Amino acid sequence: MPEVKRTLSKLLLIMFALNCMNSISHSKDPTEFSKVCEGVLGVNIESRNVKIKIAKLLGDKKDYIIVKSDSTFTILKFNGEDWKSIYKIDINANESDIKVWTTGDLDNDKKDEIIIFKGKNIVIYDLTEQEFNKSTYDFPYYVESALVGDIDNDKLNELLLFCCEEPSSYDRRGCKYNLCVVKYNDQKINILASDSQGLGFEASDIVPPDKLICIVDIENKGNNQLVVTGGQSDVSPTNYSLLNWVNGNLERTKSFSVTKGSMKTGNSSRDKPMRDKRKRNRGEKFEHEEIHPFLIGGLKPALIDGKTILLGSMVDKDYKRIPVIIEIKEDNIKIDNLTYIETHGWYPLNMLFWANIDGNGKGILKITKSNNSNIAKFEFYR
Repeated sequence: MPEVKRTLSKLLLIMFALNCMNSISHSKDPTEFSKVCEGVLGVNIESRNVKIKIAKLLGDKKDYIIVKSDSTFTILKFNGEDWKSIYKIDINANESDIKVWTTGDLDNDKKDEIIIFKGKNIVIYDLTEQEFNKSTYDFPYYVESALVGDIDNDKLNELLLFCCEEPSSYDRRGCKYNLCVVKYNDQKINILASDSQGLGFEASDIVPPDKLICIVDIENKGNNQLVVTGGQSDVSPTNYSLLNWVNGNLERTKSFSVTKGSMKTGNSSRDKPMRDKRKRNRGEKFEHEEIHPFLIGGLKPALIDGKTILLGSMVDKDYKRIPVIIEIKEDNIKIDNLTYIETHGWYPLNMLFWANIDGNGKGILKITKSNNSNIAKFEFYR
């Protein structure tokens, strides 16, 4: 009888273990998303000049869609079923005047502003329940790339800029950027720090220029870093530089690229993991080693369950771009393909955004053209 009890106990333990294993293997991964809703966005996105961003413009924890078309900004709000236009801003300028604009909580009031760069002016639009308040400030440079974020880890946001003394032009060969850190407080714009072109970022007439990507705790270490992409052709892996705030200045501390699905790192700008400078046409393949899949282009960060998660694009061996979810922990990288979110075109990341559209948490918002129409449609995954 005791032997029967021991056997029965063992069987119960085995069944319990198998049940636990089964429940673990079928639990939902944090990077898996399901479609929540879809519909028509109601704006025309036919023109190549149309640009879309997401921002928290009011203190309701919801993200709004900002559509820039020609010289108008249209603000869209989700009402539970579809999106409605609630504001329009006429910026009274030709399209050629507005090359750079961004969003972010620049005045640290818990809601984002729209920040436009017109010539040597910085124009800030702050949304209230009734209207947009507009403020214009003089600035000593032309701005070519801009971000808002907490780069010095003081819980207050700064404005980071790639600046030039002359207007943007593809005819500038080797134009060096000033990387400026700007503080906005007491209705004043102040340059907190500048590298005086010392970090070597530049524009080029051969490849797309260096570009500011995001300010985020990309390695999940507890401190924000500035992520900058190096200029490159559009069929080669992107080199990402990480810059830290050290003693009142930005210092480049690390660089990385992702080839064959693995991260390759360098320690500084002089030790880059990969930067192929040969001029290539789109579709022309590398003649040396197999590097696919590789990570290319921008990164869009979000904080999910206390971790920094990134939206990015990988290029497979057929040179198809696939949207992916990325998590980095120091020199280790985890990449999950978003194959269940169908995208098309050369820049799938242009149609994907992190967003909290209903106040119930962040998800992935996809914006594309409707079939046989230039009217935008949306899908939301959480």
